[in-house]
Amino acid sequence: MHLVSSDFEEQCVAMSGIEEAKDQAQERIEEAKDQAQERISELKDAAQEKKDEILSKAKQATPDSAQAGVQQVASTAKRRPLPFAAAGIVAAVLLIGWLARRR
Repeated sequence: MHLVSSDFEEQCVAMSGIEEAKDQAQERIEEAKDQAQERISELKDAAQEKKDEILSKAKQATPDSAQAGVQQVASTAKRRPLPFAAAGIVAAVLLIGWLARRR
């Protein structure tokens, strides 16, 4: 009977070690997830800052006359969309034809 008790104790100790290892693994997983989330957040922030910086530089580099021209074209397109839609369709057909010939 003493042998059974000893085997049972060994199994309990082994199971206790398994549970402890499992808990440690889960803690490491949670730490890794937290670190990954933090890194993702940092990368998103950096990308947003870079985008804002590039847009700012582009606006500064674009001459006022070009900006005014773009605004005028956009305004005209809103008032008279049909000619711009037709031009867009023609451009799409030309692009599709060009791509088809490349193959």
